[in-house]
Amino acid sequence: MARILVADDHPLFRDALRLMLSSGPNQHHIAETDSLPATLAWLNDHEEPDLLVLDLAMPGSAGLLGLQQIRRDWPALPVIVVSGSDQALIIAGSKELGASGFCSKSAAPDALRHALECVLAGELYFPELTHSAEHSALLHAMAQLQTLTPAQFEVAMRVSTGELNKTIAWDLGISEATVKAHLTTIFRKLGLHGRAQLVSLLSQLRLRPE
Repeated sequence: MARILVADDHPLFRDALRLMLSSGPNQHHIAETDSLPATLAWLNDHEEPDLLVLDLAMPGSAGLLGLQQIRRDWPALPVIVVSGSDQALIIAGSKELGASGFCSKSAAPDALRHALECVLAGELYFPELTHSAEHSALLHAMAQLQTLTPAQFEVAMRVSTGELNKTIAWDLGISEATVKAHLTTIFRKLGLHGRAQLVSLLSQLRLRPE
């Protein structure tokens, strides 16, 4: 029996997934959360589960950036993204950021169960994809995003929501000079030329308006 955390804000989908995974030959233990903050809190407060089933569009979610945060803080946790959107960028981005699998919510129940069991068995489960040049550039940026330190990532996220250096410095208890130093390193690592490009990049990785 595996311990699975289902992170999704749709009660009907959680109910269906719980019934599917707690019945049949493999009766797994299911826990549930309905937002990204609740998911992060659950992971902090409990023993790491065997699998996280993650929706990228929950309340408080930052799209692929939420996945990036989970992979950074829990690098050994297998994650399968189960999404209502099967856009190529979301699938490829999930793989680039370290998810173990992707399955569309529109998939048949047997296909979804198969995807989850594959990831629980230590396998990868992704549809075949072709990338556009634009997607390739974004995937490269995602790879570089993972080289940011936690402090650099926090500064980048705050800049992306419009916070000024002074506000960021005050909230984080650091100097404005340190914020500027973090930004210089962030721009260099991501191959960007200023705040506007950083905001644009992270907006695309959020996948939807906040």
